[in-house]
Amino acid sequence: MSQGWPYVRQHSLILNSDQRSYFHATCLLSLSTIIMAAPKPLADKIAVDDRFANRRSGAARRAWLQGQLKMMVVRLFCPKCAYAVSKSLVDYAEIDVPVPMSRLSDSGKYEVVCGHGHTSIVVVNNLKFELLFEIGINAIVDGYPREAVSSFSAALERFYEFYWRVAMIHLSVSEEAITAAWKTLSRQSERQLGAYVVSSLALKKEPPCLLNPNRETEFRNNVIHKGYVPTDQEAIDFGDAVMALIMQELENLRRIAPEALEAVYKSLLPKNEQTSDDEIVGGVNVLTANRCNASSQAWGRPKSNVSSHFSRVLSEREPKRMALLSKEEMARRFPDHVNPSS
Repeated sequence: MSQGWPYVRQHSLILNSDQRSYFHATCLLSLSTIIMAAPKPLADKIAVDDRFANRRSGAARRAWLQGQLKMMVVRLFCPKCAYAVSKSLVDYAEIDVPVPMSRLSDSGKYEVVCGHGHTSIVVVNNLKFELLFEIGINAIVDGYPREAVSSFSAALERFYEFYWRVAMIHLSVSEEAITAAWKTLSRQSERQLGAYVVSSLALKKEPPCLLNPNRETEFRNNVIHKGYVPTDQEAIDFGDAVMALIMQELENLRRIAPEALEAVYKSLLPKNEQTSDDEIVGGVNVLTANRCNASSQAWGRPKSNVSSHFSRVLSEREPKRMALLSKEEMARRFPDHVNPSS
């Protein structure tokens, strides 16, 4: 992996035509990833929240977090602060206001009130199955293995839907027909599984990856329907099986139907339209264990098991700041990951 930057989260701003002419920052990076991954001395140069100024070791941070914050959080930012800084940006700048956090919302839209009194909207550009699986990892970290299994199961069902939609678009089925068909499929999980299997036959001429009915499927049914309380390791093993399935079939979709995958991915994201000409709407793509969009793939293949993400999940809960990079600075730091035509 080039440059030693395994975790980079992309942010964006939606600007009207007048604002866009002044906006020079083409990529916003959450410094949570930079602090965790950047080689020294750059990591030492980055300002961190005062509470962690004298607690630089990972063990000290995790110990504090385990006692203070037990939930999955979404790292947001203030688009208005970012825009104000970007107008005077040369190559690199930092936003002084710590990046705010929020609990997940089903809509994917968040109202941010920063320390400067700005009120803005930030949209999380992630699909439901990505976030549900991330909730499952957080649940294990926080000591709730049963809730983790439930979240992993829900993530898998939403992936079945995503796979089916990609297959239908690839086969030139109309949006109207897809919407009408989903109204029937959405009522029963067994129908969604069947749609997933048939879609794979249409795309690959072979059945898809499935959970083992005598192991993972039976385990899932015992947890969800019979009240079985799993151990942490059982929840991790189930998550690993779900993760392997999703990652394998995402690779197949990228290989067989990349254009349909991109189209469905964009269509299922929360809509982030401006409501007025002077409004600035922010967008953030949360780093997740299962990554669908091609841009996040450019920063390296995701880790392949649930437990490998525990340290990242804990680090995500730490207060951090944000940096803005110009297009030129982005190209200088990450030459292998910048599209020259963008």
